[in-house]
Amino acid sequence: MYFSLKRSPQFRDEIQSWVADGVISGEQAAKLFARYELDREAPWYLQSGFWLRGLAILLVSMGFLLIISENWHRFNVPVRMAFGLVPLLAAYGFGLRFFFRDNRDAAELTFFFASILFGVNIFLQAQIFHISAYFPNGILWWTLGALPVAIFFRSKLHHFLVQLLFFFWIIQQLPNEQFSFWGIVLYAGMTWLLLKQPNDMLLSAHILNTYLFIFNIAEVTSAYRTPNYFLLILFWTLSIMLILNLAYGKFGEKWLRQLQFYGFSAVLFILFLHTFDEFFKSTIGDFPDAMVIIPALAVAIWRTPIREQMTGIKTIALAIFAIYAIQGFFYPGEDSLGSTGALIANLLLFSFAI
Repeated sequence: MYFSLKRSPQFRDEIQSWVADGVISGEQAAKLFARYELDREAPWYLQSGFWLRGLAILLVSMGFLLIISENWHRFNVPVRMAFGLVPLLAAYGFGLRFFFRDNRDAAELTFFFASILFGVNIFLQAQIFHISAYFPNGILWWTLGALPVAIFFRSKLHHFLVQLLFFFWIIQQLPNEQFSFWGIVLYAGMTWLLLKQPNDMLLSAHILNTYLFIFNIAEVTSAYRTPNYFLLILFWTLSIMLILNLAYGKFGEKWLRQLQFYGFSAVLFILFLHTFDEFFKSTIGDFPDAMVIIPALAVAIWRTPIREQMTGIKTIALAIFAIYAIQGFFYPGEDSLGSTGALIANLLLFSFAI
């Protein structure tokens, strides 16, 4: 709630109307102004001027690429290299100049432009020298180059670029059945950025990338065994719930409550599906009605509203069960896992519902 109201011009106008209507006093309004920093200007990335400048940078970049592509065959190798490297070095130079002159907004925008040019140079120089390599590696190195800048500025704009690049990289990894441990570094960096600079849209992107990344991890073991997709999806869901618990209160309250509700409902559904799988097979077989009965039971148990904050006990339970899920994924075939899993699943199921 705090972050959604911080420096909000709408909230500032609302407080002023409260004072005019006599709902609160001027002293109370001053305290609210100080607490939510309403006497300061809105963040630069929420101002229309920033988006106009960003659009201008995008158009200039597109024009730059069109000029290069149209005249590419006319230039020798040094000139071709200069077309990419000179703007990149100039962007970094201007960005540092703005930063050391305490113009952080201009520096952040300039480094964003530099991050885009960095990716352009990766593919441009590879094309110049006819480097034949695994294609997604170009996107990987682009993402690795953009991540330190995003961490330094703790910028939502740069963070969005990293999330977008990670998405394009990971969807290339999946069909090619490839995995890189650099993905762990990127994912950890994105999670840290999300906790430091919460944003609803970026959290949605992070949830999607978490799902894709865990399935990419499955590619590591697919050559040795068939992945257990139940444990895989369950581990993904629990990972997201742990992230939400760590970041509770930093995102929009209404949106977070809805997300938590659907997340808990998904866990209930999966636990019911796993716990009563053999029961349904022995009674009604694989008839599709089982897929209707299970969610109905989950909804029936879910009677209490979501609390404003999860307890520490639930956090520990989630962590333990996440460890169990990933253990079962990487070390299948243990006889004790089935009975232990059913026991833990039932305990967690009723602890969530209480």
